[in-house]
Amino acid sequence: MVIEIRRYLGNTLSVHVHDADHETPNCRLGNISAGNRRWYDSLEEARSDLDYEDCLWCNSVRAKASRTATRSGSGSGTSRVAIEGPGRRSGRDHGTFADRCRS
Repeated sequence: MVIEIRRYLGNTLSVHVHDADHETPNCRLGNISAGNRRWYDSLEEARSDLDYEDCLWCNSVRAKASRTATRSGSGSGTSRVAIEGPGRRSGRDHGTFADRCRS
């Protein structure tokens, strides 16, 4: 079985792109139907596929500025979403990418 890790989730219905590494409860990624989900490795890839707008909560200039301002300097791991097959989300993985590769 091949597990593919991608960072950006495009919602083709709302035409918003989310950053799975910085998901907030306001993003409600679990409410995006499977038929409206498209996963991407980069924002450039997402935008070349569809003219997405950034999610205001996880992927906007405001959200990025807020994350930068609140960093305490302690290392925090990433939390990417593992998906199996095209566009399928299998659940949250709260470990770092390196941790997930050690199996």
